Amino acid sequence: MSRELDARVAKVMGVEYTDPWSSDVSAAYRMEDWIEDNGVQARYAQAMVASFLYLDDPIPDTDEQFWWALLHATPEQRCHAFLSAVDG
Repeated sequence: MSRELDARVAKVMGVEYTDPWSSDVSAAYRMEDWIEDNGVQARYAQAMVASFLYLDDPIPDTDEQFWWALLHATPEQRCHAFLSAVDG
């Protein structure tokens, strides 16, 4: 799945598939730079929050724990939110 996910991210970004977007945090940060450069931060943030509400893991008990989990999203979670934000 990771290669397919990475290829989908690269296609949306209009770049060649060379970076492991879904497994490398540095690549995921570059993807987030693209998000900012293209003005889709609000949709991405909404997609990130929505993705955490539908995980199989229990939702954290406090707001602080929720935001901590959100800030520490995996590169794969970030990629799914990215695709949701730009496809939506």
